[in-house]
Amino acid sequence: YGAHNSQEYDEQHGRWWWQKKEVFRPKLYTTIGKHARSPRLSRTIVRWAGNTPNFRKLKRDVYRKRWPKPDQLNYRLFAEFCLKDFKKRTLLETAHTLPLYGAGCKFWRAPDEDHPETKGQYFVADQIEYRLRPIRGDVRGTQYLYGRPARAGIAPIAKSLGSWRFETPENGHPLVYRPPFPETAKEVAEEAE
Repeated sequence: YGAHNSQEYDEQHGRWWWQKKEVFRPKLYTTIGKHARSPRLSRTIVRWAGNTPNFRKLKRDVYRKRWPKPDQLNYRLFAEFCLKDFKKRTLLETAHTLPLYGAGCKFWRAPDEDHPETKGQYFVADQIEYRLRPIRGDVRGTQYLYGRPARAGIAPIAKSLGSWRFETPENGHPLVYRPPFPETAKEVAEEAE
């Protein structure tokens, strides 16, 4: 009934669950950036009525509105989509964490975070425009097959699926594409244990 994450994860990020009989279900709020009710709907139709297209859309929506408690208003709430698990993070969410929102970077899908690009099938983003950062937007660039450009000015295939890896441009300016911050002493100590 619309559960994409665990109840603990959802309630940590301001999406609440309710109990129906013995089963807990997520509250189906509308998507972020949309009004709660379409003005085209009849006032007598409820949005949760059975197997309607609107109800199916609510169940599939992964970007539901969040209503956090005051103590949950912190950076983790606003960075939720950029801190997602690798398997669930979309191309737009991955690109949002990069300099220039990923313009000029090389993207490809991989089974894990450490997997290099070996097939020669990748996408180089030329332009990224966000309508609602970091979850909605348009990406345009060049698709490469076997290491050669196949088509330019197109949108990537499967941008809304997860598992996107990236690589910054080799000849990028060092002030823009700087190396990642070194690990803190605390992180190094935790890894040693």
